[in-house]
Amino acid sequence: MTAPGRPLSLASLTALHVPPPQLVHHAAAAGFSLVGALRLIPASDGTGADLLRDAALRRQTADALEHTGLRVLDVEVFRVRPGTAAAEAEPLLAVGAELGARFLLTAVEDPEPARRAEVVAELCDLARAGGTPADLDTVPPGRLPYVQLCDAASAEPAGTDPAGLRRAVEEAVGHRLPPGEGVLPLPDVLRRLPADAAVSLEVPNPAARADPAGWIRRIAAAAHRLLSGGP
Repeated sequence: MTAPGRPLSLASLTALHVPPPQLVHHAAAAGFSLVGALRLIPASDGTGADLLRDAALRRQTADALEHTGLRVLDVEVFRVRPGTAAAEAEPLLAVGAELGARFLLTAVEDPEPARRAEVVAELCDLARAGGTPADLDTVPPGRLPYVQLCDAASAEPAGTDPAGLRRAVEEAVGHRLPPGEGVLPLPDVLRRLPADAAVSLEVPNPAARADPAGWIRRIAAAAHRLLSGGP
């Protein structure tokens, strides 16, 4: 069921309450070839597994990956904030490597350009990524290794109204739509990507709690329609 030339990755936030081994099996059953944005520590509200510290759960996850043949696209999340040292990412990198992940999803939240660039450069060295931030100057804008997609019911700016901002945050955090079921210009994004760039789907929604397997199947079907240019 994988789309020609574009591997599909199911991001863990889509159904964060589902244990990673079970999520791997759901993703495989729905036709995904990758799982990604795999959280190694629980979210701030306590949701999610602790793959960083739970060796037994890591083994179960690795077994599920081996059994299904799925691979891990990326793990998350390392936050670069004022005072962050790149060495703090070493445990995440180690567990990511153990699970065969290709990328570490990094959120750069340090407002000081020179300081954050230095930390990111050190992080690349730790990950043995084979490059430095300066290498990006020679890469055409459309060349990206993968993209993470979801859809939304509205593309209107939230504005500064507190109620509007709350609605926007609620939608972004937990009420996303499968690709192609909303109003975002996703085909325009995909046309600007390499044909073999992996597509990660991160679509958290209350529907995932009622029927995680069904929700994941719906996301996969929606992604295939979008990638094939269907209605």
